[in-house]
Amino acid sequence: MKTEKEDLTGQMNLFEMLSGDTDQTEQPGQDETPEEEKEPETGDFYPIHRKADEMHVVMHKIFEDMLEKEKIVVAYIDYNVIYYKEKEKEPQLMQYKGAKLAVDRYMEIVERLREDEMLIEDEGELVLCDV
Repeated sequence: MKTEKEDLTGQMNLFEMLSGDTDQTEQPGQDETPEEEKEPETGDFYPIHRKADEMHVVMHKIFEDMLEKEKIVVAYIDYNVIYYKEKEKEPQLMQYKGAKLAVDRYMEIVERLREDEMLIEDEGELVLCDV
């Protein structure tokens, strides 16, 4: 039964983060390195390739640069995959070892994008590119 409880804990953390019930206090040491410089350890994920119609989106966010009108797309796919497409860059598809790592990375990216004053959240249609 221990495995089931661990699985539920990860799911409950996801629901708490999405519902905003978690304590959002700042942790010490966060100001040491800007978010843009922090990257997940490469052992946590690996790049994969898929066609857009093979991706099953669980949740996503679209941001638009106010000046350049370029879209930024981040999507949580198939419970352990993150799709990330920055302005003019090629899209990335990263598969993580577990759902919790993928959700944590998805939330980090979304929060970093929300803090950028030049970006606005867009309600447009989600369009994924083949990766």
